[in-house]
Amino acid sequence: MQPERKKTRVLVVDDSAVMRKLISGLLEKDREIEVIATAIDGCFALTKVERLKPDVVTLDVDMPRMDGMTALEEMVSKYRTPVIMLSSLTTRGAALTMQALEKGAVDFVCKPESAARLAEMAEELVSKVKAAARANISVLSRDPLDLPPVMKKPAIVGWGSGAGKIVAIGASSGGPNALRYLLPRIPADLDAGIVIVQHMPESFTRMLAHWLSEICELEVKEAEPGDLAVPGKAFIAPGSSHMKVRKTAAGCQILLEGSPLVNGHRPSVDVLFRSVAQEYGDCATGIIMTGMGSDGTQGMEEIKAAGGWTIAQDQETCAVYGMPRIAVEKGCVNQSADEKSLTPQSALTCLIVDDSAFMRFHLKRMVSSFENVIASEAANGNEAIREYARVKPDFVLMDVVMPGLEGVETVKRICEADAAARVIMISSLSYKEKVADAIAAGAKCFIPKPVTASELRQAIASVLSPGGGPNGGAI
Repeated sequence: MQPERKKTRVLVVDDSAVMRKLISGLLEKDREIEVIATAIDGCFALTKVERLKPDVVTLDVDMPRMDGMTALEEMVSKYRTPVIMLSSLTTRGAALTMQALEKGAVDFVCKPESAARLAEMAEELVSKVKAAARANISVLSRDPLDLPPVMKKPAIVGWGSGAGKIVAIGASSGGPNALRYLLPRIPADLDAGIVIVQHMPESFTRMLAHWLSEICELEVKEAEPGDLAVPGKAFIAPGSSHMKVRKTAAGCQILLEGSPLVNGHRPSVDVLFRSVAQEYGDCATGIIMTGMGSDGTQGMEEIKAAGGWTIAQDQETCAVYGMPRIAVEKGCVNQSADEKSLTPQSALTCLIVDDSAFMRFHLKRMVSSFENVIASEAANGNEAIREYARVKPDFVLMDVVMPGLEGVETVKRICEADAAARVIMISSLSYKEKVADAIAAGAKCFIPKPVTASELRQAIASVLSPGGGPNGGAI
């Protein structure tokens, strides 16, 4: 016989006797939840938190004597108690909810306009209470601006509008705080557009965008149909719409749809991630952050299958380790990282150019084993020039002798189009003269075949450092 599962002990706080009774009734319909007490205001609530030590508190905002916002601060800072706020679907309610999340609330549930419709929020309330009981409270009460300075990525001449790269982020419970911690670390000169799905009602996503834009170098706004997700901007899906993207000559165009819920959500992370995978393939980065449920996992699988890079927030920094956990368990995550390492400017792109399929496979496997490197391929010089223009890689690994357009001429054309191109020549020592010509044409350095991982790592680090290329590019 299995031991009975421990119930989640909840304190319900609301100044309305009717609401206290209805909320308690909704919660106790679930056999894994026990309402241990109720309170009519913040003062009574704090007394009961200290005495009863509930697993979770549901907290109304507007109450006499001590309101919910004042009580919340002490519940989080002194008692480390997970709190779910009950909010109204109004502009004022959205603003207060943002403040509550900033002060450390795990999540919120919107109260319907009338008590008669309270049952409509039952499933959401129960699931969020259970998730809150397992939440990591310590990550919710940090100052998002208490960070080292943003390390700006150097501008690369010729990278244009950044229309070829996209970063997609998905989050749910705990997401507003995680985004408030992550986005200020992303420099405005990141060479990619940023699109975000945060599970929230319609009136709240606009407030969230404003809340984030105030502390970011990036311009953060709620997405509108036809917006272009270009470098320097981040777009949050409106609470009523799924968000997709379309790759155009002008940049990443945002599409909004009012189609049915997916995984119980609109907007859905999966809808965005699938669209990003289809449109951007290996030029996409997907980041799955804190939240309950599995929304985003299928999209992460598709981004990874398309050759893109996938990152999951790690358990230590997640308020609710649900969505990232499931993605990791499914095997569709390239990298797990804390919030400080999630910033997508740490991702590097590489173009491997060699007429030997075996050599391309060998080099791709080698660079993919390095942390956060995404590799694409070309089998000859002409393919390399087209692929370079499409991907705008951080560095190129180039063979010297290839059919059609050889390595030397390929290097020359790439470097003429992009004076900041970083090309590493990889060839046999028997072609030393051609390698010298390639260096003269703009290649940064040379690695002799057979290539070792340590030699490759050292060469990459060298060409990416200021001044590029070991010994001034000498062979």
